[in-house]
Amino acid sequence: MKISDVNGKIKAELKSKTGCTKLKLIIHGWEFPKIQRGEDSKWLFISIHFKSPRYSAYIKREPGIKIEEVSDIYSLLKDLLGESKKSIKIKLSEPYLDMSIKLLKEDEFMIKGVINDIDTDSGSLKFEFESNKKCLKKFCEKLEEVMSKYKR
Repeated sequence: MKISDVNGKIKAELKSKTGCTKLKLIIHGWEFPKIQRGEDSKWLFISIHFKSPRYSAYIKREPGIKIEEVSDIYSLLKDLLGESKKSIKIKLSEPYLDMSIKLLKEDEFMIKGVINDIDTDSGSLKFEFESNKKCLKKFCEKLEEVMSKYKR
């Protein structure tokens, strides 16, 4: 499998059907690359980018996601794509991204969420957009790349 990282980063992106709205989860690498065991060995540096015609946000958290969470999100998305679940909820340990994805029709999904702790009056940005199965599959493939590259 080819790892599509750029300068050590892997980008997983969810897009609206029109492509105008995008949510990117970028994995930068391990928080502590030399630590092989214990809680500190599980954390990855991430950044989250959100862009729509009306808003944009960028948040970088170090660390921001555990490798187990990547695996959990991947499993949830596979269940959703396989239609054994009609909706899923994703909440990261660090409370910066909460998201739900719901099957609308055979190939259409509604993605809703909130990015917290950003520089807005409310300190958060709510988002909602429709996407499709092809986009969710690509996002899932990127998570699979993360799991392949960052195993302990």
